[in-house]
Amino acid sequence: AVALAILPSIAFLVSLEMGSLVSAAGPALAHLTGDLADTFRSVRLLGNGFIVTALLWGAATAELIDQRFRRSALYFGVAAVLSLFGVIHSPTAQGTFFLPWKVGDMTPFTFAAAYFALGLVVLAAALLPGTRRAASEAEN
Repeated sequence: AVALAILPSIAFLVSLEMGSLVSAAGPALAHLTGDLADTFRSVRLLGNGFIVTALLWGAATAELIDQRFRRSALYFGVAAVLSLFGVIHSPTAQGTFFLPWKVGDMTPFTFAAAYFALGLVVLAAALLPGTRRAASEAEN
């Protein structure tokens, strides 16, 4: 759980260094395109809101390891809501909060849908043979 939770923090550090590199290189690299631009944007999205993201990922993973599927799914549901408002994975350059219908980007909805789908998968895992008994024991 800890190994997974540290990933957003690493992404934030990498995005800081990448931002410094791009700004130091001058205007030639200021307007990135292609794969490099996609990579930079992905790392920045993962790093924005890294503290809250790390807490949610760590908690959800710990609950999943302990086979407390409903609790794990709840954490992913919270992540879905928070990603809609930019608390985590903000697509703005400054990583600011926003109203999802005013951002002009589908990224918050994509993250929210992904977290929601992940929550559903985790809930479905509770229905697999052999996990129901373990899950009910872990919930108590």
